Amino acid sequence: MEWVKGQTLNPWRGMMKRILVLSIVTICLSISPAIADDPEEIWSTILEDPVTFLNVVDGAQMNDNFWVFAASQDDAGYSMAVIDIDKYGNKGGDDFYRHMDNDTWATAGTVVSPDKVYATGYYQDGDDYSYVTQLLENYHRVWATSFLLGDKSHSIAVTDNGNVYVGGTVDNGTEKDMCTVKLDSDGLYQWRSQDTDPETDAYNVAMFADPDDIAGPMGAGMARPEAVGGTDLILQKNTPDGGPPTVIVRANFDIRVNISAADDYNAVAQKNSFSTYTDSSLFFFTGTFDNGTDTDIWISCCDQDSVHWEKLYDSGSDDQAFRIAVDENYFYVAGYSHNGTDKDFRIIRFDHDGNVSWNITHDAGADEEAHAIDVDEYGNLWVAGTTDDGADSDLLVIKYAQPDISGVSETPVSAPATIQVDGNLTSTPTIHYSLPVGHSGTLTFYSADGRRLETYKLDPAQSTFTWMTDRPSGAYIAVLRSGRLSATTKIVLTK
Repeated sequence: MEWVKGQTLNPWRGMMKRILVLSIVTICLSISPAIADDPEEIWSTILEDPVTFLNVVDGAQMNDNFWVFAASQDDAGYSMAVIDIDKYGNKGGDDFYRHMDNDTWATAGTVVSPDKVYATGYYQDGDDYSYVTQLLENYHRVWATSFLLGDKSHSIAVTDNGNVYVGGTVDNGTEKDMCTVKLDSDGLYQWRSQDTDPETDAYNVAMFADPDDIAGPMGAGMARPEAVGGTDLILQKNTPDGGPPTVIVRANFDIRVNISAADDYNAVAQKNSFSTYTDSSLFFFTGTFDNGTDTDIWISCCDQDSVHWEKLYDSGSDDQAFRIAVDENYFYVAGYSHNGTDKDFRIIRFDHDGNVSWNITHDAGADEEAHAIDVDEYGNLWVAGTTDDGADSDLLVIKYAQPDISGVSETPVSAPATIQVDGNLTSTPTIHYSLPVGHSGTLTFYSADGRRLETYKLDPAQSTFTWMTDRPSGAYIAVLRSGRLSATTKIVLTK
């Protein structure tokens, strides 16, 4: 099965393909002068509403807007909130608050188009917890579904045909199992795949999906093995029909990542991901490690074969990591550091080997925590979190430009991704393409009935691709993908 790129994250176990128990030295990084120019703040905004924003949980950027997902509180109780922020820092459209008879919390969200937004979370009724997932179109609910599973959903991924995969955990009365739930495009339950390992307490399950929805989704995250101790990093594949998952990478670190009660704060992201993955994808993990004196930011990286490295970042005071984003050359961690008086946003850029490229803080005069981060096609960073003055907790959103990344202009002089064909009605058509500056891309060919046939990685330094294929005469579809951008054309082969 060939995987193509296509966005959110978290852990499991089941039928084990192989177990990798690695002994890896933990490296502690101290703050050192940045080796790249710090990002420049374009704007920052604080959203003060009648509600009290208890916790920002996720964020997703698309088409110059940034959607923030939060668990909020007002007079009616706790609820899911989706807030749309435009390119100038203004609140666009409407807020959306999902009220139910029981308290409802958001845990993650994703945006597949500017008018189609998905959110997931859970609601609590006494000791019972239920997954809650909903689709919003133009700020109006299309469908919402919930099912009683005894614990919380953590992440969500959506395929090109609209099927939804929700990752989370299930409390079986002894420990927490990793769980994947599939919904169809109408929000109807399809199947559930659950790990039943009796010796592992799983938390933070992240989902990645095949955009064509041919193979099963992949889960990534963390777990705490009772017998071994420490923390396990887990990467696993699910079957298309909801059968038992197969663990393909597992590594135990002799540390307790995220040892505090705030287990929902671990996060995973993937290179070129946007919730899908390729065979060569790198997966990046972040969390919080309590060393007994203060807390540090923990990071790690693996592919589908093994763990590459793990490191700690220590500013000298309490540091915590909440979310992570990835682009072609870097990954970005959002959290907070304590400055001795209060908390500040902490945002760090690492290269893919885990070396600090730059690190910055933002102090708005109260307790600030960054809980969401994303990077757009121009290299701009969108960061969201909370600022809490003790009276209430408001939404704080900041947009940064990165001067050292080419292509940061928001007004490209040409179309960001184009595709056209010369030589239709031939056996070797030539495809002309253009990619955003500094970005790579893939070219995928489909049959007329929508079956994916072949995928090629495009050279960003080139502008043409000749399709040398043994496929029979007929009509085909070519799709160019670069990050969230895509372009499509029709090809007719004649032999």
